[in-house]
Formats: sequence, structure tokens, C-alpha cells
Amino acid sequence: MSHVYNMHEAKTNLSKLVKLAESGARVTIARAGKPGFELTLVKAKPRPKLGEFEPLDIRILQDFDSSNQDWIDALETPDPELVEIWNQAANAKPAT
Repeated sequence: MSHVYNMHEAKTNLSKLVKLAESGARVTIARAGKPGFELTLVKAKPRPKLGEFEPLDIRILQDFDSSNQDWIDALETPDPELVEIWNQAANAKPAT
């Protein structure tokens, strides 16, 4: 069975509309007389049992474990600008 309610009626009777939707009825909310929204029941997904899982879609490149020297160099080389900021902060006198 289908039910159509305008926005004001839907706000006033929301609990009733939820019960209708739970019972399987089709509930449509209209704005200015034009159907715009449907109130539907969302079925909860059951939690997986211990040890169950959904398969993951993971692709690993063949050279994933090869080292990337550019990244290693960038991480090991300190940025002089950041070193200066760090030194200034370390030597700053506390505000009184």
C-alpha cells in the first residue's frame, strides 16, 4: 500500500510514518504537492562472526619492496629552513 504525505504532515506524524515504513508500506513525502522523497527501512548488515571477513581487493606491485633511494635521501637530509626554526624555538626565552 502506498501513502503520500506533504512535508507538514510528515513532520507532524513522523512516528506514524516510520511505523508504516517498518510494516512494509510505501511512504512518499511530497513538497508543494510533488512527490520528492520516500521513507524506506534500512536493513542492518549482520556483524561478521569471529574469523569471518570480506575479501579485500588489493593489488601489490611486483617491485613493492625495492628501495626508492630518492625517498630515503629526502627523509635522511635535514631541511635547513626547518632546522633554523627548530633552533630558534629551542633558544627562545619563555614569556613572563
